[in-house]
Amino acid sequence: MSRIDFGNAVLYGVLECHLRKLQMVQNSAARLITGSKRREQITPILFRLHWLPVRQRIEFKLLLLVYRAIHH
Repeated sequence: MSRIDFGNAVLYGVLECHLRKLQMVQNSAARLITGSKRREQITPILFRLHWLPVRQRIEFKLLLLVYRAIHH
């Protein structure tokens, strides 16, 4: 997951088709960690792991950087 988070600020504004690939990697990692099957819904699995979907992770990291720049 740290590899997905590495360049979040650069990924802001990237087309959805490119983010879909990263989302598939995150979904596979979540299934591997939890031992769930491919046919199970991924949203509850991500919720249990406290993981945001890729698009929201990118926005969260960018907003966190802006917040820290303003307040620190």
